[in-house]
Amino acid sequence: MPLETAGANVTADDAPVHAVYAYQPPIAFFAAGAPASGAGVFNIVDYGAVASASFDNRAIIQHVIQLAHDAGGGIVYVPAGVFGISAGADPSTGGVRLLENVLLKGDGIGASTLRVLDGQDHRAK
Repeated sequence: MPLETAGANVTADDAPVHAVYAYQPPIAFFAAGAPASGAGVFNIVDYGAVASASFDNRAIIQHVIQLAHDAGGGIVYVPAGVFGISAGADPSTGGVRLLENVLLKGDGIGASTLRVLDGQDHRAK
């Protein structure tokens, strides 16, 4: 397959496969364990997130996602723990919204959790 232009849609056998993006994920995203701190890694705890299922971390996490996006991309790291988030007013937006060139990484299944706060029900009526 020839090198494609960033943002172009790729097809194989007339079926769309995926869009092509110029952003290359950092190697730290694929490594086991917590990513090294430093440029391109944004730890949500460093910005005030609290590992509590009853504390609403949604605005903090969304702010950190925006910071990573504004920096040109990076890893938003969610350390081990349960981090409460509100559902958001619009059911189509979910709790947090990832932006272009931003990767969300935790410590693994069951270790890092984003949990919608109790009483959050914004389903379409």
